[in-house]
Amino acid sequence: MTNKPAPGGTNNILNPNLSLNLKLSLSLCLITRDEEQSLPACLESIRDLAAEIIVVDTGSRDETIQIAAAAGARIFHFPWSGDFSAARNYALSQAHGDWVLVLDADERLQVVEHTTLRGLLDNEGADGYYLEIQNSLAPGLVSHDKAVRLFRNKPCYRFRGAIHEQIAPSILEYGGPERLACAPLVLLHEGYTPEKMKLKRKSERNIEILERELRLQPDDPFLLYCLGLEHYQNNQVGQGLAHLENALTHMPGGEGYLEDAVLYTALGYFCLGHRQKLESFIAQALLMFPEHPDLLSLRSLSRLNPRGDCPPGEPPAS
Repeated sequence: MTNKPAPGGTNNILNPNLSLNLKLSLSLCLITRDEEQSLPACLESIRDLAAEIIVVDTGSRDETIQIAAAAGARIFHFPWSGDFSAARNYALSQAHGDWVLVLDADERLQVVEHTTLRGLLDNEGADGYYLEIQNSLAPGLVSHDKAVRLFRNKPCYRFRGAIHEQIAPSILEYGGPERLACAPLVLLHEGYTPEKMKLKRKSERNIEILERELRLQPDDPFLLYCLGLEHYQNNQVGQGLAHLENALTHMPGGEGYLEDAVLYTALGYFCLGHRQKLESFIAQALLMFPEHPDLLSLRSLSRLNPRGDCPPGEPPAS
């Protein structure tokens, strides 16, 4: 099947009015499928910031394409292959801006001043920025993560990984660690709420992809870590904990997700009531992360609650 623009999208490459507002132009890249409920808020959050909107749709049957077209997006069809990086990178290949901002349709960019964004894009010392992602898990329960979502549009910068895909490794390889920085930008993510997860059957899809990738790379710690969290999300704590324990044995140290892997492993011991394992594990973990508040809290809760009942809504997926 040939990938081509869908009917209804604009043929304009860059919005000249927005290009004039920023010294360097910004392209927004999205991949979508049946996102009519979330997409309007996502697009509204970047209105007046992006000079170009690229939407790569992988098979929507609702009004997603019409909503994107009404916002002036350039729309492309891409057959879903079970590989998020393939779809992401196809979107990047269509972008003409100097910089790219990658969002999911169920994310919104928190309000940002034009001067702040202009300063980030004009920074000649950076090729990519880590943005804070606030994941809404349940009422009053939010997890925090960081990922590179804003980066220079260079052909060598491409996503890797069939799921939980990342652009940072290619920037590190071709640009070096000094080309990555942190930006004061926040993405608000609604996709991990129980209602959204159930509606879109995300966990089932993610587990299928992760298990497929692990058959090819059985010792990959990041894949094991992600699979563990997916099982946690489905309240399959025992299965998730086994994958997290396996992931930790294959981590040489220094991974950006090591702290989270340690914390979620401790949480698994707590939820299963493995008090002695938890005490021993936290004692070792505190050597790596001294005075870690969440680990100390879990240890205190375990001593007060030997049964180890999980708090409502826990353990979350990151």
